[in-house]
Amino acid sequence: MEIEPMFATLLMEQEIIEEKLVQGINGFEWLVLQVVVDQERKESLETWERLQILAAKKKVNSLTLFSDAIRMDAETFYNIYELNWWMAFKEALTYFSLMRLRNYNTYLDVIKSIFSNELALERKG
Repeated sequence: MEIEPMFATLLMEQEIIEEKLVQGINGFEWLVLQVVVDQERKESLETWERLQILAAKKKVNSLTLFSDAIRMDAETFYNIYELNWWMAFKEALTYFSLMRLRNYNTYLDVIKSIFSNELALERKG
């Protein structure tokens, strides 16, 4: 059975993301460092933030939504927000990459908070 190159690439990307998230804060930091924040990604994030306010089942601020995208698996995230986890996670990487560039200390405090509370982590791994 032959796998299409694009599908194989998506599967590999998914495996890398899942592996890095299981590694915790260091794995997430690695993912954030891979993000190249260009104008297209900035515009995508701005659009996502406007639309999620309208579309999400549970209304929260961007920091909470993107933190939950990191903490939760796709099914849990969807059950709470009725939003696509993969799309939210992509935007979360942009969000946290921008935060890291703008104010590293705030970024570090936030991700430490996300990963320090083991009871809050709902990721299946």
